[in-house]
Amino acid sequence: MAERAEEERAYGQEEARREPRVPDPEQAKPDDTAQRNFVDPESRIMPDGANKGSFVQGYNAQIAVDSASQVIVAAEVTQETNDKKQLLPMIALIAANLKQKTGEGQRRHGLLQRGECDR
Repeated sequence: MAERAEEERAYGQEEARREPRVPDPEQAKPDDTAQRNFVDPESRIMPDGANKGSFVQGYNAQIAVDSASQVIVAAEVTQETNDKKQLLPMIALIAANLKQKTGEGQRRHGLLQRGECDR
C-alpha cells in the first residue's frame, strides 16, 4: 500500500482510498433475512407451479421424449426459474442427439409440457 501511495504522489494523483481494515467477526454476520442453501448451493429458490404464491428450493429440468417409443431423447437441468429461454436450446439438443444416434436428423412432431423438479 505504501508503494502504491508513493507512485500516486509521484504522478500527482490524490490518494482516494481508505486503508484496508480487518473485519470484526462480530460485525460480519449475515442479515436474518439472508438465505443460503448450504446442502446444495447450486439450487435456486423457484416459484412452485402447483401452489400459487409458494416457492421450492430446486432446479428447472427439461426433458424431451419420443412419443412413439417413450424414450428420453434429450434432457437438461438449469438454474433459471423461467422456461421461456429453454425451448430453442432443447430443440437443438434433440436434433443433435437424433443426428448422433441415427447419423441423420429426423423430423418428428412433438408435444411440449412444462414441469418442475424440486429436491
